[in-house]
Amino acid sequence: LSLSPCRTKPQPKPKPKPKPSSLLAARAMHRVEEKRSGGVAYTRGTWTGESPRRPLVLYCHATGFCKEVWDCLALQECIGAAAAHDFIALDFRGHGDSDGLHGADWPPKWERCLVADIINVLEAENALDGRPLLGVGHSMGASGLVLAALSGVGFLGLVLFEPILVPYDATDAQQDQKVLQRLVAGARRRRRRWRDGAELKRCPALTLTL
Repeated sequence: LSLSPCRTKPQPKPKPKPKPSSLLAARAMHRVEEKRSGGVAYTRGTWTGESPRRPLVLYCHATGFCKEVWDCLALQECIGAAAAHDFIALDFRGHGDSDGLHGADWPPKWERCLVADIINVLEAENALDGRPLLGVGHSMGASGLVLAALSGVGFLGLVLFEPILVPYDATDAQQDQKVLQRLVAGARRRRRRWRDGAELKRCPALTLTL
């Protein structure tokens, strides 16, 4: 007769109770409005609680994207934030709900158009009055924030994802046009759907060659 250790069947872990949507909770913390100024569309989230010196976070999107890409981040960020804050997510002209670029603004000069759009929105919201101002940007939007800071916008800090900081002579019109054409060509190659994961992995990465 041999005895073997008693083995008990593992009990399933109790399912966690469903938590309220953090996105809905965040919306309850902010009054969210869709606004426009000088042809630039933007979303403004205003903290509804008590915090008179709360900071403002400005979100700037990449080439070919729009302000809605920041929706979840902008709203959910307040859940874990150390302090209450307002936020703005803008559509650069030529993107999303903002006006197109025409006449003297085409082809666009980043140092003019992006900075003008950023300052336009900040002035419309009286955000250049010395309140704490933070910038969060991706690619073109990150570059726009850097250019705005160099132009005198007093950011407390910047969070930059893949900023395009190319060491070239901005006064060289031919070089400037070449960079623009590369960026536009890359944006036009973007796809929404693939047949399967294997096809997605075969998709060549965009490289910027000057």
